[in-house]
Amino acid sequence: MPFKLTARSADGVIITLISDNYFGYCKKEVKTQISFSANLLGRAEEEHAGGAIVFPSYDLGEDFQLSTFVPVVDHTFAEALTLLGDRAEPQPGGWARDRAHPDICYVPSDARFDLRTQRVTWSDSPGSEQFLKLLPGQTYVLPSGYKVEMVKPDEGRRWRLSGTTAEGLLCHKPCTVSGGGKSEISKSIADATFTGPVFVNDLAGDLDLVDAILRRNYDDRFRDPSNQSGRARPLLHPGRSLGSVVKLLSRSADYTDAYNDWLGTIPATSATLCSSSSAPTSPSGRTTGGSITASTPSTPGPATS
Repeated sequence: MPFKLTARSADGVIITLISDNYFGYCKKEVKTQISFSANLLGRAEEEHAGGAIVFPSYDLGEDFQLSTFVPVVDHTFAEALTLLGDRAEPQPGGWARDRAHPDICYVPSDARFDLRTQRVTWSDSPGSEQFLKLLPGQTYVLPSGYKVEMVKPDEGRRWRLSGTTAEGLLCHKPCTVSGGGKSEISKSIADATFTGPVFVNDLAGDLDLVDAILRRNYDDRFRDPSNQSGRARPLLHPGRSLGSVVKLLSRSADYTDAYNDWLGTIPATSATLCSSSSAPTSPSGRTTGGSITASTPSTPGPATS
């Protein structure tokens, strides 16, 4: 009968006995011991150690200004130019272009990005408005290092503004073996998402149902009465994210049986239309995005000030 017997001492000595006809187990055990010894030694890693630096990106909709999301933006354009030195080539109007990578543009901290007009606007020192053409394939870097780009995420979707934080998160596995999952933390999740058209059979009927869903009072959905505050946010409340709407229209053990049964009566097309209608809006009332697959956070990330 196959077995594995391992003994470890407080000094880090390991003895392993393996009885099996699969030699791969022996290889994995050797690598495990190497990882263990590397941990004990310190400042050493097994050959499969490593990981990825992750820079979170956010869907910014169709207009964006960093100071709107982060009240304190204490990085100035002058400081950025000093740090960049000769790498940045100042341009008329108060912006700069990277000498090594001409597709990188450095813009002032008060720059506002508007996808509809395809303009990046800011005020110069005398107070005059300056602007730069917002183009795909260009990366616009704010003094904080926050990057803004004009992208088209998937086929059939509208152009969007995408923001990427200046500081990444190091996902590092110091000691692991082959098959330990190191590569998984550096793979894209793009294959896990999909887009496609939404077909509606009875447009008038579906829109009437959507209107009823949007106007419904959702305070009675919780099974626990203490969660029913009487101040439930409407589905189109500005503070609701798309994820919040999806959670609201998904069955849950936290909801009453009556509410879960009501959710089961909503056709998939109507639920999809509700998700589309929940795209966030700007203070002027204009929608900032209509994609039901985009995740729209309330802030552009922590590493932006």
